[in-house]
Amino acid sequence: MKNEKFLSYLVIFAGILCAVILGIRSWSMGQGKKVEASATAKTQKGHNTRAFGGGIELEVIADEEKLYAVNVLSNSETQGIGSKAIEALPALMVEQQSFNVDGIAGATVSSTALRTGVEQAITEMGFSTDKFSTPSGGSSKAEPEKDQNLEADVVVIGAGGAGMISAITASELGKSVVILESQAIVGGNSIRATGGMNAAATQWQNENPFEEGAGVEKTLATAAEKYSDNDTITTLAEKVKEQYAAYQANPEGYFDSVELMELDTMVGGKGKNDPSLVKVLASQSAGAIDYLNELGMTVHNVGSFGGASVKRIHRPVDENGKVIAVGSYMIPILEENLHKRENITLLTSVTAEEITKAEDGKISGVKAKGSSGNTVEVKAPVVIVATGGFAANMEMVEKYQPSLKGYMSTNAAGALGQGITMAEAVERTLWIWTRFRFTPQ
Repeated sequence: MKNEKFLSYLVIFAGILCAVILGIRSWSMGQGKKVEASATAKTQKGHNTRAFGGGIELEVIADEEKLYAVNVLSNSETQGIGSKAIEALPALMVEQQSFNVDGIAGATVSSTALRTGVEQAITEMGFSTDKFSTPSGGSSKAEPEKDQNLEADVVVIGAGGAGMISAITASELGKSVVILESQAIVGGNSIRATGGMNAAATQWQNENPFEEGAGVEKTLATAAEKYSDNDTITTLAEKVKEQYAAYQANPEGYFDSVELMELDTMVGGKGKNDPSLVKVLASQSAGAIDYLNELGMTVHNVGSFGGASVKRIHRPVDENGKVIAVGSYMIPILEENLHKRENITLLTSVTAEEITKAEDGKISGVKAKGSSGNTVEVKAPVVIVATGGFAANMEMVEKYQPSLKGYMSTNAAGALGQGITMAEAVERTLWIWTRFRFTPQ
């Protein structure tokens, strides 16, 4: 059963206390910490800077010589992406005595907004920004990391949704796992997903009245009119037609089936999909919803979405019952699942560069490089490549689809195709698609 899950790839500011003692003022911070500042220090509160999710409201405490505090009073940044910058950069700015610190990879917009906001706040206080433009020591970069040599049963390259699920599943099977993520934060493209997860014939669909008969009939008509020469689509359509006739004769629950999901997917792919992979996707979909529930993710709100004949997309909701983005909901929960498993080691800002082979030709592990140039080598007999696509690699996109030269992508910065390049180097058979979707989902 656990092996089947492997195929189911598929989340204060308290107030300010001011007191004057011997010319020293003390501020109470959002985390309950006290910050002592000189009598000449100023507070720039309520400064609002534009970021990815909207405005970031800041409070900055400084004098002409020292930056005492950077507080984020409110923000609407995406959980698991922009929130990482919100959590890390304010303290780093105070530590380095500079607004010009390195941003968080994958959260560039939020990082830039924080840097800009603090710089503007210092200017509005009437202080020169020159003092705070260079981090103390001349650099905001940390000391170089040490080289690492690790051993595991499984090494996973990529900590997006597929990579983290792979690591968790291997862990549940008793395997030790090292997961390598090139970016400073986990999530990949998965955290950018805003829709939900399609799944067929689930108990949660049955909580809805069936009113989508026209959608089923339209799909069957399209299959007959446009794909009569496609054996897979024709066979699926005949099966769905039988299922739908039986449902109409005895309309209990909500009508959907694995075969209808397969048919929708094949028609949506204009018959060019690999039928065997489509079958895995559809047949494992209901089990995937149950598995996510076991991991602490509730995606039971079912609605209509593009590409499906019926209500099939399963989505999370907030405490008020409002549908929320699935990616930013799921990824923090998956990350939490990684951290609570002792046999999983997660390394971020570590980019895999080579899948290694032993003298007998068998896979032996991965060689990688950390952000400070240090080497990381993991010896493992099993390597799972979950690096996603290459939509953020303009040269690679142009190579496989020249008509897309110069295009823009919303994909994560780490979608550079390294996994494909590494797999090619070990002579594994690869599929390279020349048809692209322009969103991370």
